[in-house]
Amino acid sequence: MLSVNQEIPEELVQTDSALLCPLLAGQMSIHDGFLVHASDPNTSQTRRCGFVIRYVPTCAYPIQDPDRPRRFHATVMASGSDQFSHFST
Repeated sequence: MLSVNQEIPEELVQTDSALLCPLLAGQMSIHDGFLVHASDPNTSQTRRCGFVIRYVPTCAYPIQDPDRPRRFHATVMASGSDQFSHFST
């Protein structure tokens, strides 16, 4: 998994099978988080934002990167109960 401003080496991307999906201002894309995707730089004065929703079982736990410590939050329990408490709420 990559974090902000990291890139996948070009030789690992199958550019010949890439599909361009240009968006107009105000539009959005919804796709799987494992989909290789990219965008050109934002040259407007308006910020570009991303919104991520991940459904994970409560038995899953985050792995910390010592170079980029951060907290992982689970803000909504979709169903069931959390018996592991691996995420702060």
